[in-house]
Amino acid sequence: MFKDNPIKNFYGVKGNCDLYGEREKIVCIDGLKIFLTHGDAYSVKSGYLRILMRAKELECNAVIFGHTHLPFIEELGGVLLINPGSCSYYSQVKTYAVLTIKDGKINAYINELK
Repeated sequence: MFKDNPIKNFYGVKGNCDLYGEREKIVCIDGLKIFLTHGDAYSVKSGYLRILMRAKELECNAVIFGHTHLPFIEELGGVLLINPGSCSYYSQVKTYAVLTIKDGKINAYINELK
C-alpha cells in the first residue's frame, strides 16, 4: 500500500476500516524501536494496558496508535504512548503528532490544524 509513496521514511498501518496494508509494524530509527498499530485490536477505547503490554513484549520504546481519534501522549512504564488524534473531515479538532529523535530519546507533541 505504501511502497510507492514518494515521501521518504513514511510508515503506516491499516486502520479498522482499511482493506489493505499491514495491521502492525515495528520500525527502528536511530536504535529505537517504535511499534505502529491502529489500536482497535488492543481495545484502546477501554484503556491502554493491553497496548502497553504488547509494546513491552516487543521491547519497543514507543507505540503510535489511533482508533480513538483523541490526541494523547504519555510515558507509561518506560514506553511512550502516542495517539496523534485525527485529521479526518468529521473530527471537530484536527490534530497530528510530530516526533523527533535525538540523543536516543523520542520527543513528541501534538499539533492542531487550523
